[in-house]
Amino acid sequence: MVLKTSVSERKACSLVGLSRATLRYQPKSSVEDRALSDRIRSIAYERRRFGYRRVH
Repeated sequence: MVLKTSVSERKACSLVGLSRATLRYQPKSSVEDRALSDRIRSIAYERRRFGYRRVH
């Protein structure tokens, strides 16, 4: 962020009202979660008229 602007990360986060920890968070997904997400997407593409509750 500092490379693109002259504002520090701390200052930019405080201006926006965002926690620095939230900015740096990297989600960790497991293989099982990825497989489930892929399955949900395939059902959603196959059955376009299903809502999220029905796909679930």
